[in-house]
Amino acid sequence: MTMITTQSIFYFAIAVVFLLIAHILRSIRWRVILLQDDIYTRTVPALAALSVGYLINAILPFRLGEITRSAFLSYMARQRFSSIFATVIAERIVDLLVVSVIGLIVFFIYGDAIFVITTILLFVACIAVVLFIHYTWLAKSIVYFVAAIFNDSLKSAILHFFYSVTHLIVDGRLIKSLRFWMLTLAMWACYIVSLLLLGHFLSIGFFEAFLEVYSSALSLSWAPGFGETRGWILIYLLAPIAILVICVALWEVDILARSRTLLRSLTAMEYFAAEERNSLRSSFWSEQQYVAFLNRRFAGTNDLLANFEDRGLDDVRLHRLFQGGSGAVTALVEVDGQLRVRKFATGEVGAKMTVQRDWLQDNSTGLPLVKILSSQKNGADFLYDMEYIAGSLDMYEGIHASSLEASKSLLGNVIAKMRDFHRSTEIASAEDADIEAYIRAKVLGNFNVIKEEFQDIISDEIILLNGEPFDTFALSIFEDMNWFVRKLSDRRQSVIHGDLTIENIMLLPDSSGGRKPESWFLIDPNPVNGFQSPLIDYAKIMQSLHLGYEALHKRPKASYSDGQLTVGVHRSFQYDALFNEAIDQLTADLGEDGMKQVFIHEWINYLRLIPYQLRHSREAGLAFFGCLCLLLRNFERRYPGELS
Repeated sequence: MTMITTQSIFYFAIAVVFLLIAHILRSIRWRVILLQDDIYTRTVPALAALSVGYLINAILPFRLGEITRSAFLSYMARQRFSSIFATVIAERIVDLLVVSVIGLIVFFIYGDAIFVITTILLFVACIAVVLFIHYTWLAKSIVYFVAAIFNDSLKSAILHFFYSVTHLIVDGRLIKSLRFWMLTLAMWACYIVSLLLLGHFLSIGFFEAFLEVYSSALSLSWAPGFGETRGWILIYLLAPIAILVICVALWEVDILARSRTLLRSLTAMEYFAAEERNSLRSSFWSEQQYVAFLNRRFAGTNDLLANFEDRGLDDVRLHRLFQGGSGAVTALVEVDGQLRVRKFATGEVGAKMTVQRDWLQDNSTGLPLVKILSSQKNGADFLYDMEYIAGSLDMYEGIHASSLEASKSLLGNVIAKMRDFHRSTEIASAEDADIEAYIRAKVLGNFNVIKEEFQDIISDEIILLNGEPFDTFALSIFEDMNWFVRKLSDRRQSVIHGDLTIENIMLLPDSSGGRKPESWFLIDPNPVNGFQSPLIDYAKIMQSLHLGYEALHKRPKASYSDGQLTVGVHRSFQYDALFNEAIDQLTADLGEDGMKQVFIHEWINYLRLIPYQLRHSREAGLAFFGCLCLLLRNFERRYPGELS
């Protein structure tokens, strides 16, 4: 090292100043990251924590200062250690990327490959671990297994840490933040200028100064001789920390009033974060909801719900989830202080939901339909928000909370309104080929699945179905294409709702004079069926009322042993009365043959439901299979000889 002069000391002092500025920029950038996890803290605690961390890093190995500064800020800001440590890890992974780029430049200039390879490998390893945890069930299971060793508090902290790190890196919240990258570039520019000045002072090159500070300094011990290179590097590292500590100590003293104003103006920029969304944690109404999400996310249970909580909440707050069985998640959420009903699905179901949204928007003048407020598609995910009307309830609840006469009037209004809608949207009638394709897909295809699953029951031929004999030979009708083509003689087609079950009919709030018959609207259509028969809508109403579908869907109960199939059918008195009312009205509108075809379409509905229920459990599939057998027996009793 050359002789120390006033000019060289000036270079050293300027190097320290640029290092100090870089530290301040790092604290500002850290606050930007902290805001991503809803951690709000003032400049003083962030700078103080950073100073403590740098001090520990300067005298101890293994980057222990990162843990120390996380613990320090956790104490000062009264925030979870796991949340703050996650932001530090994310920050350091990004810095590894920057150092890798610097290393490549150094390699082309100095030809030193060891440092470059080591840094790049470390960065790639960190990214690989993050991606592995984020995208694979195996990694999540390992994390969950380790976390489950500890008590519930530590377990949730560990899961939250890994979730925060992976999402800060993977979901683009940092990568897409222009503010973050501007601060990163400014910070590293100051570091580079500082190292260039330090290298000039020590009469060594930039690369040597870089290695001394970012490699050797990690295991630095005090070297004798004040003029020795390592001694100056230690002073270089500690001087900004000393300045920061003094500033923090004098922060509230009037002497630093102007400096305080300047620093506040510098650090205020991260609060202008309108484009930044809050963390997912703040989207949950309670900590218990968030912990339940973390458990689902890492334990691999209920993937659809976990995906909704992960990707379907954005900047909203979740209030509660609704019961559903369509392969989608429906929830009450709060958006900018307004309650909405959000529906979310992914993959094939998400694609079908785009059809739902379009149908609801296109037919809002012909039918009372729920209002679509917004929709969003992101890759395979799709969601739309519906208007939430306080006090509204589905017709299932309304039927059991209103007088029977009021329910009959309302059901009659629904049927009449649908009849008029079908007539006004009529299209070309279906041909035999259309019916054959429909039966092949909806009847023959589904029955093959059912027959394979319940071969043990079907092969018994005569069984006791809820205590009465039933000949399983009747099920062979579902293999007879010609029978269905003959019986489905009403070939009219129109725009249909396609899923007009009782729970998809919503009732408006009861007025002071009682609920009016027209006080309803529809949700959740399934308008693409291959055969667009208006009878399908009526068959959906019968599906609800005939055997109490809504109660069955919530609690499917069935058993089979020793030739006895027992199915738990929960049809209330109100449902029984409305079932007979619907038959009378539909028979008056369609004739006896039309009513017969409605029952056949009801079978087809159950044929489509059974394979879906089997994916949940055999008992659920068995319950719906038993209901299909009950429908066949009821049909044979109502129309003797029709099944032959």
